[in-house]
Amino acid sequence: MTRKEFGQAIEAIRQGRISRQPSRAAEVEEAQRAGRVLAAMCLVMRSLRIIPEEKMWEPTRAQILEFIDSLNEHRRRMLKRIAEEEEEIEEDK
Repeated sequence: MTRKEFGQAIEAIRQGRISRQPSRAAEVEEAQRAGRVLAAMCLVMRSLRIIPEEKMWEPTRAQILEFIDSLNEHRRRMLKRIAEEEEEIEEDK
């Protein structure tokens, strides 16, 4: 995932542009990329809040936006790496 693609995924999440039923191949790819970034966000947010994995938890839209707004360059790189690892896991399946 390039920096540009990562940035686009963050913006799609911020703006709520993730379609549940993407219609074109480009939209499918964008939605998958944003989904990986969102999964990485949830993983990081869960660990920062020290929420046990067995406990059901889903961040609210406000929490997601607050997290996005708190991203500095270091956290963006870390989040990008986690999302890329998620992509590698998907490819191995």
